[in-house]
Order: sequence, then C-alpha cells, then structure tokens
Amino acid sequence: MTEEFIVYGIHPVREALDQNRNIDSIFINKNIQEKESFADILFEAKKRLITIKSVPEEKLRRLVNGNHQGIIAYISPVPYYDLEEIIKKEFDSGKTPLFIVLDGITDVRNFGAIARSAYGAAASAIVIPATGSAGIGPDAIKTSAGALMHIPVCKVRNLKDAIYYFQGSGIRVFAASEKARKKYSNADFSVPMAIIMGSEEKGVSASLLKIADEWVQIPMPGKLASLNVSVSAGILMYEALRQRDSEL
Repeated sequence: MTEEFIVYGIHPVREALDQNRNIDSIFINKNIQEKESFADILFEAKKRLITIKSVPEEKLRRLVNGNHQGIIAYISPVPYYDLEEIIKKEFDSGKTPLFIVLDGITDVRNFGAIARSAYGAAASAIVIPATGSAGIGPDAIKTSAGALMHIPVCKVRNLKDAIYYFQGSGIRVFAASEKARKKYSNADFSVPMAIIMGSEEKGVSASLLKIADEWVQIPMPGKLASLNVSVSAGILMYEALRQRDSEL
C-alpha cells in the first residue's frame, strides 16, 4: 500500500465514510479490548460490504508512521460497480455478457493477471465477494497493466446470490473444475455467460459447484495437476472470444 490510499485514525476514517470515499477495507488492531470508540465505523462498514480485518499492532505500524488509534482504512483507487446495473447495461447495449466470478482468489498478482486477460477479452466485469478476496491495490493494478482502471469490478455480499441473479437474468453459469467431464472447448460459450474460477488450493467451492449450470475442465495431459488460475481464466475467456468472433 502507498500513503495516498490510506486513511488512519478514528475521526479521519469516520469522515472518509461520511464522504462516501471508496473504502476497500478497514484494518483494526486485534489487541484492542475497547472497540466502542469505533463501533459505529464497523457497523457502517459492514453495511457497505467493506472488508474488516483484525491485524496485529505491528502491521498497523508498518503501514503508517502516525497515530493510527488502532484503525486504518484503505481507499480503493478505483470504484466498485453494481452487478445488476452492469448486467442491464450489457443487455441494453446488445452485447453478449461475459462475467468472471472469482471464488477465493486472494493473491493480488493472480487477481491482476486475470483482470488483464478479462479486459483484453472484452469481458463485462469481474465479480468478487465482499470477504475472502484480493482487493484492488497498487500491486493488483500494476500486475493488471492498468486493466483494473478500466474493467468494472463488482463486489457482492454473497457469491451464491450473485449466481442465482445471473441465472434469473438469462446468463448461463459455468464452473471451472477438475471434476468436470466436459472439455471447455466442447462447451457453448457463445451464450450470455459467467464463469466461476476457484483458488488453486481449493478450487470452486462446493456450494457454488452445486448451483452452477455446467462444469468445464481444461485437459492436462502433462504431469502437472493444474494450471495457475490466471492462466486457466485466460484460456477460458479467450475460448469464449473465439466462439463469438468468426474472424478469430
């Protein structure tokens, strides 16, 4: 993080909330026993889907030199978008939506690399959960080669609800999974679609696999068990692009 993206201290953080600054996450000192002084901040942050992290005092001191009073807010350099509005905008403009849903992707470099591919493939947006996901920080923006400044990112309270909303909007939901029997190249990616990418350690969560419309896998004839998630996401996105553009 850099200083320009950080607000610290009880009153400055509360003021940032009052001014509707685009706060990505709030760090609080996990060793503070009396948190009543910023209980209203945490209550408002939860309402706005702002990630709250309890961290050691040492981490707060590494982030800022001043009197942080046990609380630091990280301001996202780009805004988050409303998923429903993006879906409506895509259909209203006559486009065939392509959404990338990130389930448990916490590595900012993977997040940035996926965003770079998504922007190149003209994806509609990237969807992330309010908790358990990498945020949009300087490292992610750098890895994305600036793509995160251009492609919409939607932060949602619950990925399962987002999946149901996709399906109710006529968007087919695919899940990338090693458990799938269908090869990605045999799937119909020409339809309005969202594809769920899980972490390399755990894959797509069981609850999301259960409600996805279709599972797809990338064949691995070599000795590796799986690809880096950003590489896998790129392969699937560009397959969708290939199927949709007869000139490719």
